[in-house]
Amino acid sequence: MPTIRQRVPVVDGRLEVSDPALRGVTEAEVVVTVPEPAGDDPPPDREAQTPTAEEEGALPPPPPLTEMIGAAKGLFETPEEVDAYIRALRNEWD
Repeated sequence: MPTIRQRVPVVDGRLEVSDPALRGVTEAEVVVTVPEPAGDDPPPDREAQTPTAEEEGALPPPPPLTEMIGAAKGLFETPEEVDAYIRALRNEWD
């Protein structure tokens, strides 16, 4: 799906996007990014959002999942124990 990125004026809470690539298109998904106002006060029609602990820097980022593979103790000590467990399960099905 092609993307059209434009800065457009907002007049009375309305905006208009015009682009030749939209000719013949009957529907499009629109995502609007509203810049934060300068200063600490939120706009009058929006409540201030409390930053999360991660945004505040209280929590370190989680490690990549690839670093976790094999890092924890498994259920079996040896590959032979895994084979014996699987054999026992198969024997239960018979």
